[in-house]
Amino acid sequence: MKRPPEHVVEEVSKKILKKSIPSEWILRDINPDYGIDNSLEIVKNDIVTGKEILIQLKGTTLIDNNASYLSYSLKTDHLKYYLEKDVPVFLVVVDVVKEKCYWVFLQHYAFQFLNVNKPSWVDQKTITVRISKEQQVRNSLDQIEDIAKGGSAYIITQKINQIPSKYLATWKSNTEAIVAKSKVAKDFLEKAFQLQFEISYHHDKEGSHEKSFEILNGIFNSALASGNKESVVKAGLIIAYELNPQTQNNLVWTWLIKISKFVEEVNNNSYNILWRGSLIETVFIKLVNDYFSLIRLILVSSQNPHDINTPFLIMQMREKIQQIFNTEIDFIKCVIKAFEDEEYLMYLDFLKRLAKMHWLWVYYNSLKGNKEILYMQLAYIEKMLLSAKKLADAISEDIKFSIVMDLAYLYNSMEKTSLRDSTINEAYDIANKIGHKGYLKQIENAKENFKSLVTIPYLINFKNKTPTEEPSLEEEEKIIRDLLRDGGIDIEGDDELAKLARIGLKDRNPERILKHCKHLFVDIVTYGPIWNMVALPETGMKILYCEKTGCIMGQSLDELLESFKNSNCKTCNFHSPRSNDWKWTRKWQRERVQPEGMKKTIENFFKH
Repeated sequence: MKRPPEHVVEEVSKKILKKSIPSEWILRDINPDYGIDNSLEIVKNDIVTGKEILIQLKGTTLIDNNASYLSYSLKTDHLKYYLEKDVPVFLVVVDVVKEKCYWVFLQHYAFQFLNVNKPSWVDQKTITVRISKEQQVRNSLDQIEDIAKGGSAYIITQKINQIPSKYLATWKSNTEAIVAKSKVAKDFLEKAFQLQFEISYHHDKEGSHEKSFEILNGIFNSALASGNKESVVKAGLIIAYELNPQTQNNLVWTWLIKISKFVEEVNNNSYNILWRGSLIETVFIKLVNDYFSLIRLILVSSQNPHDINTPFLIMQMREKIQQIFNTEIDFIKCVIKAFEDEEYLMYLDFLKRLAKMHWLWVYYNSLKGNKEILYMQLAYIEKMLLSAKKLADAISEDIKFSIVMDLAYLYNSMEKTSLRDSTINEAYDIANKIGHKGYLKQIENAKENFKSLVTIPYLINFKNKTPTEEPSLEEEEKIIRDLLRDGGIDIEGDDELAKLARIGLKDRNPERILKHCKHLFVDIVTYGPIWNMVALPETGMKILYCEKTGCIMGQSLDELLESFKNSNCKTCNFHSPRSNDWKWTRKWQRERVQPEGMKKTIENFFKH
């Protein structure tokens, strides 16, 4: 019996297609064949992803080499059948002479080209499909993989968008049809949300965090508009989780409050635990930031001869520590609740967060010089993370990666470089195993951070070496700038507070003013509006006093000096500039005796 030529072409076509795709991808035959010949499943780094496309495979020897595209006649009933599927269907035409495979995503072709340009195509018996010759399988592997992963979401979204236009007239007169179509639309919508979540994770995995975040925001807004409360909560929780609570804490809080009503209405145990734990974490971090702001404030104010609030600030700091401790206890209750309810993935995540919370006490004791307690706390954090990592082996590679990275940061802070490096190598292995480009980027960022992060031994040595040394003016300025930032003041802004802050920072050192003449004195008369918040009283009213000719008051020492020189210095016979190498210090300022006339001028200012 003679074998039909079309069977030979079909067999050759399949072999050519196999050569055009990665050897690890799985090409399966589909029998019986109802317009679909094969399925193609994506395999990534030896992991079978479950993402696939369906293929209608056609081989030919009749291709016009001069054309930029090739045409293929497809039965309309076949295309209608493909549109009923949620899995992407490709038409792959193989040039068996030149061994090239050309492809087109058929649902996309129908939605974007036929429905727009040839809306009556559904009434034809056949459809001519045009395929660009640029769409060769061998050159489009990344694109094909993306369609396998996200094509279903695209198809379902397009179906939802097209339902009302065709059946609107029927819906008006047929209640059962309305209910049926509404249910279909709702099912489509829920599946679309689920697939969008998967696409968001895919983008994050590929290192495109911004795109992932954009998709999550889209899910949130769509779910909010459609009344899908569960998707609102899920998207809101993921968005809050993806934000960095250390640097975006206010934004995290905003998202958690935004979904609070929906969390209550959905009443899902997992969502309730995660929402409450995340909310407590934002409160904890706010308290921690307040605590470190107080430390900076105390450090500056204790060196400033004008500030009388240091004892009050120390009392506030002690109260803040107690609040932080109580908040941590509340978070531990969430950890226990997650474990008791067998929410083990959440339990691991909470353990990881709890380890970071303990870092506060590490830094607190490093500042106090409690070396023994400090190393006990570090050992406890390490033990907690290692236990969590062991459990993560059986649960999730993603959470395991996160725990391993926290361990690497821990070992870096302890100056255990060999352990840090081996842990980073383990993180590399995990990221490569699951093919997560975003994780690989995190590792590279971490290696850069390791070069500049302050280590615990450094803090202990610094504390032991300089127990009473005053910070320099430059060090103080950095602290004050941090306090200004904590207080929401943009030092480069154009508002009045920003302008006052710039004046205050500059006038902290009056050396340039006092060099003009040894008979000049400067002092602060009234504190400015932000002095207490950032220990910067120099934002207030200042006096420039000359023991020979008079005085002037204002906010900027530079403006005061210019005005004073124009009024008094041109005809003064006592002008005596200081040398260029003369330096002003706080000690010199404290020990210098103010003239009686200057004291009386300040007293009279307050009387009036």
